[in-house]
Amino acid sequence: MTQRAIRTRQPGVAELVHDAPLPAMPDDYILVKTKAVALNPTDWKHIDFVPCNGTVVGCDYAGVVEAVGSKVKKPFESGDRVCGFVHGCNVLRPSGGAFGEYVVAKGDLQYHIPSYMSFEEASTLGVGLVTIGQSLYQSLELEKPREDKTGYDADVEGTILIYGGATATGSLAIQFAKRSGLRVVTTCSEVNRSWMYELGADLIFDYHEPQIGDIIREQTDDSLELVLDTVSTPQTASICAAAISSGGGYYNALLDVQCPRDDVDSKLCMAYDIIGEAYLMGSTRVSSEPDNFAFGVGWTKIAQRLLNDRHILPHRYEKRNGGLAGVIDGLQALREVANYLKGTILKMKILCLHGFGTNPNTLESQMAAVTEIADPSWEFFYLAGEVECSPNEDHVKHIRPPYLCYSEHLDPNSLDAAHALIDEAIEENGPFDGALGFSLGAAVIASYLLERLTKYPDESLPIRFAIFCSPVTPFSGNSSYRQGIFGWLTTDDERRLRSGDDQEISGLPEPARLAVSILIYFFKAVKGITSKDYNFYLNRPLSEVPCVLDPRLCPTRIPIPTLHVHAENDIPGLEHSAEIIESFCSAGKRRVIRHNNGHSLLLSSAEARQMVLGMEWVASQSQLGV
Repeated sequence: MTQRAIRTRQPGVAELVHDAPLPAMPDDYILVKTKAVALNPTDWKHIDFVPCNGTVVGCDYAGVVEAVGSKVKKPFESGDRVCGFVHGCNVLRPSGGAFGEYVVAKGDLQYHIPSYMSFEEASTLGVGLVTIGQSLYQSLELEKPREDKTGYDADVEGTILIYGGATATGSLAIQFAKRSGLRVVTTCSEVNRSWMYELGADLIFDYHEPQIGDIIREQTDDSLELVLDTVSTPQTASICAAAISSGGGYYNALLDVQCPRDDVDSKLCMAYDIIGEAYLMGSTRVSSEPDNFAFGVGWTKIAQRLLNDRHILPHRYEKRNGGLAGVIDGLQALREVANYLKGTILKMKILCLHGFGTNPNTLESQMAAVTEIADPSWEFFYLAGEVECSPNEDHVKHIRPPYLCYSEHLDPNSLDAAHALIDEAIEENGPFDGALGFSLGAAVIASYLLERLTKYPDESLPIRFAIFCSPVTPFSGNSSYRQGIFGWLTTDDERRLRSGDDQEISGLPEPARLAVSILIYFFKAVKGITSKDYNFYLNRPLSEVPCVLDPRLCPTRIPIPTLHVHAENDIPGLEHSAEIIESFCSAGKRRVIRHNNGHSLLLSSAEARQMVLGMEWVASQSQLGV
């Protein structure tokens, strides 16, 4: 049998099809005839940014039970009105999304719809209730919500900040946190202030207020320890960090964002985990965790009782007509809202590093075609290299001094100084959402990320995406990595290394032979930029000889989303440098775009638009989640 369903066809495209397979029903699932569906940002983000071709879209639904699997323990019967959450765009269960005539859902995690509630209202609850259970009770470990009528009158035992109280998750979180005996602080726009009070919020702040985090800390007497950030961007994480008590606390995000304070425990919730089944997030396989499903079963029982007794109000919603055919327009409307609200969703602050023998003004000028059509909320911070050097010979007629770089000799000490300069910029001018580098600037960003991942494997990176434009080969200052390559060379080996002769270099032991071969190839390619041949770099003590970072020699990989901007007609030899940096980046989280303007970012208007789309992609990819 087949059905009508909204199914992904290619990245950015979903369509209504009339021949989608009817979803198979496992023994622990129920089959539901769909009556209403609700749309979430995760729906269009998966369509646009996650490899999921041929999957049915959608997470939230309401409908009528058609069949019940033999292993479902919850007392469902054919004809029951139900609602809940499913994993849409799931490549491991392609027919399992909500936007179809029929839905299959994990039985013991679904809800009976109370008699007073419409299908439309009920369809809005699934993702929100899962997220509340995970974030407030599984992660932040609040007391169970009181289920009697005096729930709001319970003794207040602490304070929680719900950042983004007017979001679908935020409006539910306020109500549950109050029933767990907490004083609730929230943020919203002024138009939603009275509604927040109706839901039970105690203190309400306009998120547009400058230094809002400091204001919240002052108004809560430096006692705030619990935060649920329903927006979850680097900017909101910084605001929450400022609001949390000077004694530390707990920060729960809905996306992969960390609170930028060492004394705050950052936590992340992913709604799909509660189903207790393995799934793919991009190219990463997430294993099944039975404990998550067990928690979900217990949580569903609690939330069901609160819904039955009208203690929890569903989020406000906009009803649209058109059935499944109307879903496509609804998803586009969500995209447009996201574009309108880029200050919250896609507002970007990007750290930008220039090329060798140029300066920030040069890069800013070359980026003009991009910045002119980019969203005006995007902020670009151009970081000047601290090392004076010779001008870029290929462009010396077009570049005014000063002529700067981040590392002229590419030795460990100067690379360490370049990385420290980035850290200083982040501390003094950040936080930054991402980093963009051109030529040597791109290589310095790559080496910074790789060496930070090696040095601090348990810490999150300080940026969430990276953009590499016409990169040169990255180099390492890490002593352990260098020791593994150069540490065993004899005096005769050092002579071979400095000769620059291919036959002599072929006699070097591995991995030094590979590293030096790449080194010589690279320095010959960029002589037109640096005006220096390989002898400048090799005729030095071995401890100062540049050491190439290559994915065959370094096992570390860059896990954040990346955009790679290459020229089809770049300097001969630099295509290998671009391949090196691409190979260090997650295949499922990288995108490559090309132009025809050589070793430059002087793009045509069409190429600039392509780059802006790529930048929007990499920023959105960094914020994926339910």
